[in-house]
Amino acid sequence: MIRPQTIPALVHHVARQRGDAIALAAPGREGTTYTRLLRLVEETGAWLTSRGYGPRSRIGLAMSEASEMAASFLATVCCATAVPLNPDATSAEIEALLVRLRVDALIASARSGTASRTAARRLGLPVFDMQGSATRPAGVFHLAGGVRRAHDGWVQPSSEDIAVLFSTSGTTAAPKIVPISHGLAVRRAFAEADAFRLSPDDCCLNFRPLYRGLNGGLLASLAVGASVLLPQGFDVETLPALLAAQRVTWFLANPAYNEAILERFGRQHPCTGHTALRFIRSSSYRLPPGQMAALERLFGVPVLERYGATEAGLIARSPLPPEERRPGTVGRAVCCDIAIVDERGSRLPPGDTGEIVVRGDCVIDSYEGDPQASAEAFFGDWYRTGDIGHLGDDGFLQIVGRRREIINRGGQKISPYEVEEVLLRHPGVSEAACFSVPHPTLGEEVWAAVVGRAAQSPDGAEVLALAGRYLAR
Repeated sequence: MIRPQTIPALVHHVARQRGDAIALAAPGREGTTYTRLLRLVEETGAWLTSRGYGPRSRIGLAMSEASEMAASFLATVCCATAVPLNPDATSAEIEALLVRLRVDALIASARSGTASRTAARRLGLPVFDMQGSATRPAGVFHLAGGVRRAHDGWVQPSSEDIAVLFSTSGTTAAPKIVPISHGLAVRRAFAEADAFRLSPDDCCLNFRPLYRGLNGGLLASLAVGASVLLPQGFDVETLPALLAAQRVTWFLANPAYNEAILERFGRQHPCTGHTALRFIRSSSYRLPPGQMAALERLFGVPVLERYGATEAGLIARSPLPPEERRPGTVGRAVCCDIAIVDERGSRLPPGDTGEIVVRGDCVIDSYEGDPQASAEAFFGDWYRTGDIGHLGDDGFLQIVGRRREIINRGGQKISPYEVEEVLLRHPGVSEAACFSVPHPTLGEEVWAAVVGRAAQSPDGAEVLALAGRYLAR
């Protein structure tokens, strides 16, 4: 099958295949079918085109309504470039982003767009009201505002046109602009769907804010005609009802969500009668093996790690059963090449520790408008992730820290991750963070902070004793 090359083509293709199937769902609301989603996309595209916007235009999206954010993104990229914004950011932060990303107009909801509206108006940018309602099907909205302009008609974007722009700090503190073309976005969507064996029968429960990432939970599901359930943020108390109501087959999580689930439900399955769930996907931070084991006991399904980057898409993932999984690793490479290199970019043999670099057709080739950052981010055609790790002979990748987080204690290089993993072995520790503080002779000294569980919280002596059993003095 020839796969679509742009997001509009993807939406049209899957709507023809899956017309009456549910594309977007939200708790307590009617689901939106693929046919209705296509109509919404086309109507919104025509509306934006009538206001003079096209593939070279950049439109900011600021809203906390999850399903409306998903639909707004899909509709916007079908005629212009979308710039997702954090609706909780301050007006000053949003204003700086609007300038840096050269945004032409803003779509904001009345519920969450106050700071973004203020920022846009200070810059003289048009602001369009995203008007949705809890009584409408999930994601359905209409736009208001703006003035009609003469135009040449709706211009379909090409695979090379930019679909979405993200601002990311990458491996340094300086923000960088990551352009994702339509072709790249679609390749990444199918790569995710293939890697996790998604099918039209799947339903993804996505708690994560969409301004942080649209591929893993949204586009990957749409690529195969599956459904996406989008609640308003993460509320652990609603998890049993969400799992049961929509027959969720997988959900996106991260260590913070996972910890909240374990704290709340302990050994009692959140939804005893639920049988549709087939895996849990964890990302954003390396998952402690103990937390993984506890989740798998609780739900009776595998927890799969996903390792990726805004610049590279999906890099590695845990194999799905019956293939071997390796707790403590992020799995094997998916749709890209992975290598470990030293500080000069020379490749290291299996087992040696160094920086993780990747290359492939899901990796960007440069940042926008920043040739220096682009040069620093690559060794030839290898993208530097900034993560430190090692690759086994069997291809399993283990991450041990960030390039700029490695602690240099008198010449000894120490990974914060390794210290945190030891501290998390204590049953009374729910979270741990290792970091450096200045030292007059060693340069840096190792410190750590822990968050204790109410019933089992350890004292300092217990934490130090645990560290002494597993870590060099």
